[in-house]
Amino acid sequence: MDDLLLITPGFPRDEADDGCIPPMQAYVKRYMELHPGAKVRVIATQYPFHRRPYTWHGAEVHPCGGANRRWAKPFAWRRALHIAGQLHRQRPLQRVHSLWLGECAWIGQRVAARTGARHVATLQGQDARDERWWWRMVAEGRSAFVTLSLRHAAMFKGMTGRDPDAIIHWGIDPRVAAPGAERDIDVLFAGSLIPLKRPAELVEILRRVAEHRPVKAVMAGARIPAHDLTIDQLVQRVMPQGVITVLGEVPRAELMRLMARSRVLVHPSVYESQGYVFSEALLHGMSIVSGPVGIAEPGPHWRVADDMEDAVASLSDLLDAWAPQEKVFPHDITATVEAYDALFTHTSGT
Repeated sequence: MDDLLLITPGFPRDEADDGCIPPMQAYVKRYMELHPGAKVRVIATQYPFHRRPYTWHGAEVHPCGGANRRWAKPFAWRRALHIAGQLHRQRPLQRVHSLWLGECAWIGQRVAARTGARHVATLQGQDARDERWWWRMVAEGRSAFVTLSLRHAAMFKGMTGRDPDAIIHWGIDPRVAAPGAERDIDVLFAGSLIPLKRPAELVEILRRVAEHRPVKAVMAGARIPAHDLTIDQLVQRVMPQGVITVLGEVPRAELMRLMARSRVLVHPSVYESQGYVFSEALLHGMSIVSGPVGIAEPGPHWRVADDMEDAVASLSDLLDAWAPQEKVFPHDITATVEAYDALFTHTSGT
């Protein structure tokens, strides 16, 4: 049996919670499809904000209820270790997969050491450059470390002095694609409205483009904190009415429908480990303007801009020349699961 224990800070609170780490959701679902006899169990250290076990699409989920409260985190870690011990006694653990180089990698490594299971830790974002303390906590153990792109791997090497054990992209399930629709949106921004994603830069790009051509744009992403209207106010102040619609956070299924209606994804983020939104956009036949982040790669329908002027020119060119294009399917979630299967096979237990 290829049983899997996934240790993650957050996991969907129910089967309708489609916005919680979408690539992880795709991975767990496809893992169960490809390993029908395996048992998948999940320990979620922080989210959901309760401790009641539940079932998610056949996976057994055990929340620790940390709720991202600093004082509660050590208790959540201890609870996670206790739950892992109980699960091992019920049915011996074989594969332990942790997400983020932080508390979950540390817990996963300790669980593997106690049970003899194989442990793989996937870095998910800025942990590849910012978590030196946690790296010192796990560097000496028998774990395999995975990054999500070549750029992400370079960050990891800069922090740790070594290459990751593997680079494995998060694949996408083509079944999530929304059906084709009229392309009535010129530009889509999809991402949290936080400084890292640079939504204000997107507003400035559109302001300059709108000086020379009509443009209709939509911004979809969580306002963090929820009451922060900084971007809404910026749009009202500098843009003509009707050019940009700020929707805030939308369900993922709605985001897929927006992509099916949109021509160009503009993603000015300063950092991405992979950029799962790129795969989602390509799956819906969109063009892309982005910075040199994650899996960004220049091509006929993907402009990698180095600065504001380049982004404005690239977006104008893509909109002027835009025509319906083939949907691109860059990374299949099946290949992701198979790559992890191979890595687990060659990772020694502790």
